[in-house]
Amino acid sequence: MGEGPRTRRIFIREGQTLPSIESLFGWHSQYERMTRSYERLKNDESLDALITLFLHCFSLCDWLTQSKALTKAFIHAEINNDISMKLCRDICNRSKHLALDRSSSIDKNLSIVRFYRGRERSPGHMVLAGDHQKDLHDVASCCVEF
Repeated sequence: MGEGPRTRRIFIREGQTLPSIESLFGWHSQYERMTRSYERLKNDESLDALITLFLHCFSLCDWLTQSKALTKAFIHAEINNDISMKLCRDICNRSKHLALDRSSSIDKNLSIVRFYRGRERSPGHMVLAGDHQKDLHDVASCCVEF
């Protein structure tokens, strides 16, 4: 029987008798965490909520490679061909390390700024990186779709 929403293989790490709760269902756990984080954006448009989603999206790539669902080379090639995921990578690395120093970064001086969206809506957030200027909610949607 194949893996699906109701049947999942439990991953037990080598040397462990019981699986760790956060990895109980392998990459599926991280995928579901990411989708819950995306759903929360409907009620919470804060920068913290956006960065949390980006961290969950980018972490899913690691979960997929660690569980051997996809190869690291494949994931990196796909990320490098997708502007939203490259921005996601840079936002995640910036949130963890303050400064970007990798040559693969779009722009080491990446900026996240707030912008006015009218009286009826809360301010939005935009990422400025190199020649790119994108609404973070649009980038988030593209990353989840990726």
